[in-house]
Amino acid sequence: MHSGPVVALLASLAMGASACGSSSNSTTGRSARSGSAATQPGQPVRFLPNGIRTLARGRLPDGQRFSILAQHYTFQGRRYLTLSAQEDNGDGSGFNPGTEPGPMPFSSLLTCSRKPVTVVYGLLRTASDTPILRSAHRSLPLTRAPIPTDLPAGGELVYGLASSAATLILKSSTGSVEQSVQLPGFPPHPPCTPGSTTSVIAIGRSSH
Repeated sequence: MHSGPVVALLASLAMGASACGSSSNSTTGRSARSGSAATQPGQPVRFLPNGIRTLARGRLPDGQRFSILAQHYTFQGRRYLTLSAQEDNGDGSGFNPGTEPGPMPFSSLLTCSRKPVTVVYGLLRTASDTPILRSAHRSLPLTRAPIPTDLPAGGELVYGLASSAATLILKSSTGSVEQSVQLPGFPPHPPCTPGSTTSVIAIGRSSH
């Protein structure tokens, strides 16, 4: 668990990490408010013009607001696009979907305010696919939000909330299940510390 402002520079860039199924890679740090930042000495990250954009806004059950951002920048001469979720208090995390395989790479941000809730967000690469968040009581499609065409996303943003154990399911236009990933249960392990956040990036192979 951790708390702190949303990081603009992803561990998948600095560490070159990737995995199949799910992982506990998470990132924290200072929010970038200028045209450049640094992950390590001599390795600056430079944000492109209009490189930080708000794609969607929402509200948690306790009233706290959150935003999902796209961050477009260069690192070591290459361009990257990051998706990140951030609470209004600055807590958050993100990931680089461009480095991850699969039809819908996603990340989940667990926020521990008054009641634990998970913000699930990711990149839907095929518009005809349908992402569903299924819990014991209901199944709901994820909300869709367009990503500006000048950003190299290759898909659209999808996101939703889960306040209990849930499964993220991706169905094709024919109804077949392409991806099925179990989200962490509640209460989470380790338990939530009030005011903290943590994230899990789930990528690649489905678990069905």
